[in-house]
Amino acid sequence: MDDPDAIVIGAGQNGLACACYLARAGLRVLVLEAYERLGGMTLTEELTLPGFRSDVHASGYQLANLSPVPAELDLAHHGLELVAPEHVYAHAFPDGRAIVVSRDLDLAVSDIARCSQADAAAFRSLIERYRAGRAAFIDGFFSPPQPRAEAPAEQVRLSLQSVRSWADATFESEEVRSLFGGFAAFVGSAPDDAGGAEIAWLFGAVLQAEGNHLVRGGMNGVSLALAADLAAHGGQVRTGSRVETIEVSDGTARGVRLEGGEVIAVTRLVVSATDPAQLVDRLLGEGVAGEIEAAEVRDIEWGDAVMTIHLAWTARSSTRPARRWDGRRRCICPLRD
Repeated sequence: MDDPDAIVIGAGQNGLACACYLARAGLRVLVLEAYERLGGMTLTEELTLPGFRSDVHASGYQLANLSPVPAELDLAHHGLELVAPEHVYAHAFPDGRAIVVSRDLDLAVSDIARCSQADAAAFRSLIERYRAGRAAFIDGFFSPPQPRAEAPAEQVRLSLQSVRSWADATFESEEVRSLFGGFAAFVGSAPDDAGGAEIAWLFGAVLQAEGNHLVRGGMNGVSLALAADLAAHGGQVRTGSRVETIEVSDGTARGVRLEGGEVIAVTRLVVSATDPAQLVDRLLGEGVAGEIEAAEVRDIEWGDAVMTIHLAWTARSSTRPARRWDGRRRCICPLRD
């Protein structure tokens, strides 16, 4: 594509969604991706054995349940297919027990009640609170951030609270505290990080109320569907094309320079779907972004890393007895190698 109207840097789900809307508005859009495949945080690759596809980063279609984008871009028409299991999440414990949360609120409450009646009541209250405020929450999710001075005190406190502090104040059993604490770790919030409480409550409530949908074939199906919609409206994606800098003159983005020296001019705009540090430090530089902005980006404190383990489970013929479970979901006859 020569002289595109718009260049989008990054072919993850956010960059591709932006590109789709630009293309639908009539712009000629080129998306540039440094990696060899598109997808960003929705990559699905063979990490273990041939034929076993693992989601490298994101592994569930949770908050997308609330987004108007999939319907507006008709992603189902472009091949996006969701799987909706009845049991939305669970937490297993070393003694063989587990808490299993289903889409049926009464069943979920009943399962939690095996650990604590008080925690079961607290869980029901959290879910009902989410359902009552669902419309306002979705509206806020797709609107500019509300100034903290105008937000309710309870909302501000939750946004700053750690998951350990919130869970200790909300639940009495370690099992239910762990159930919600896992959500904070899922997005990289350590037990005492500020903001962990809000993300733990959000995920726990949204998954129960809306469902924990999975993408058939892996999360990369989201980005592939977005790329298909982009192509249907004349846009293009180039992978293996790492942007080195955004070319700026007279305060206006004129194009991009790729590693290797290739320069691609743009007629209208350049969009960065990278993180703020890459945009300010690498793509623009302090001279363009500004001294204050560059200093603020350098002060960003990155959170703790999260380690994941990918396993390939294969079926083997065996005479081993099947597992049996008692009423507390403890394995009576575990499988042994």
